[in-house]
Amino acid sequence: MEKFFELEEYAQIEVLQNIQDSFANSLGMGAVIVDYKGEPITKESNFTKFCTYIRNNDELKGKCYKCDAYGGVQSAITKKPHIYKCHAGLVDFAIPIMANNTYIGAILGGQVRLKEDLKEENNVLKDKYNEELSKYYKDIKIKTYEEVKYAADLMYQISNYILNKDIVKINSDFNSNKAKIDRATNIELIKEYNLESEQYSEEIHKALNYIHSNIKKNITLEEVANHINLSPNYLSKTFKKDIGINFITYITNKKIALAKEMLKDTDTPILNISIDLSFNKPNYFSKVFKKIVGLTPSEYRNTLQNDQIDT
Repeated sequence: MEKFFELEEYAQIEVLQNIQDSFANSLGMGAVIVDYKGEPITKESNFTKFCTYIRNNDELKGKCYKCDAYGGVQSAITKKPHIYKCHAGLVDFAIPIMANNTYIGAILGGQVRLKEDLKEENNVLKDKYNEELSKYYKDIKIKTYEEVKYAADLMYQISNYILNKDIVKINSDFNSNKAKIDRATNIELIKEYNLESEQYSEEIHKALNYIHSNIKKNITLEEVANHINLSPNYLSKTFKKDIGINFITYITNKKIALAKEMLKDTDTPILNISIDLSFNKPNYFSKVFKKIVGLTPSEYRNTLQNDQIDT
């Protein structure tokens, strides 16, 4: 099984910590760097008393971690900074750390109040927090949305610098590992395509060739039809007549088949598999996978590891 690397094993933590501290202190925001599982690899920088208080509460801490996970996932899906509000009403942002288009971690920042929201805050404070927590809340720095966006964009540029300059080993090691995985999955796709395409017309042959070459992308019927110079309606009818199932079902089945191979042959995180196959919502990927396979992706992987099913 190809191993998905741990960011902490390759990152120069001290360098990351210094960059993170400088960013947080200069802009007056909290910050922390986490791996793809959402676990911190640096110490928290400039966290507010409000957030520290909440994260020391076992019940509320769980909500914080869920918000962190949400931000990281959304940034991983878009591959861009994602600005959002946490459960406590503060504004945070997540910056994806990507290696060869694969999510390996995130920079989380923010913990500020929005100037645009101040009029609505007073009533919320009275109902939501005790006196001590309300005081901590009022001490939180106030920023405009544009200032938060500027900070997120700045940290995004820094994250690219981190990959290019400070964690070069990640790219060389990871690219080599990912290339092996891609080659293995491509070989399987080519074998399957060669078996299928012999049975069909030249039009469907061309369609299948395009689909198999772009299976990880968000392929549409219109896109394939345009590529082979057919109308979408004609391709849809011909495809179902020749293949026996409709276009969307075929694409979905192929993506799930590829996901099964990745779950079996690698320890790539399920989130990354979902993103790699252009399922923009990880929960939707799990739902589709379970509908077709009968197990969730994590259940399928665990079962394989326990050698309980025939692969």
